[in-house]
Amino acid sequence: MEEKSLNSKESLELIAHMIQSTRSKLEKGGSIYFLIWGYISFITTIAVYAALTLSGNPHYNWLWFAIPVIGVPTMAFFQRRTPEKNTTFLGRIIGYVWLVIGIVVMFVPVVSIFLDFRFPILAVIGILLSIGVTLTGLIIEFKTFWIAGLICIALSFCTLFVKGMDQIIIYGIIIIVSMIIPGHILKRKESRQ
Repeated sequence: MEEKSLNSKESLELIAHMIQSTRSKLEKGGSIYFLIWGYISFITTIAVYAALTLSGNPHYNWLWFAIPVIGVPTMAFFQRRTPEKNTTFLGRIIGYVWLVIGIVVMFVPVVSIFLDFRFPILAVIGILLSIGVTLTGLIIEFKTFWIAGLICIALSFCTLFVKGMDQIIIYGIIIIVSMIIPGHILKRKESRQ
């Protein structure tokens, strides 16, 4: 097959088309990803906060692992229910960004537990998730996502200066602002189309 060189106008049109196509695909069913992970994370955050507050037993921090244990099968279920759609190059990039962030987010607490290496886990996870939301918004040029992501990056850094249970409260706010609110805004756009 012969490759055709594109002039600058054609290149810009191709890029604009890829962004619009990726944005359209994300707007048609993409909210489910943010809502599933957002609500599972927020409910788990509330459960951990309540268990730690009521009992004072640090072993309840193991509840954080409910997020991937519940989230991964739930995502697999919803992905099987949605029809296969062609993925754009930018869609694959967004998928890879979230795959890497997801692996690192699951790896961070494991390292902390098994190596007895103490660091601000919730701040690190909050920063990583917020970076993912920001990058998603920037890639598809969706203002709500990148603004929410930047706000949550700042909130994540605030977590570094807060001690104890207040970190969990800030993390819950980060989940609401970075995942749940943008997910509902995207869901509303889906229903209008």
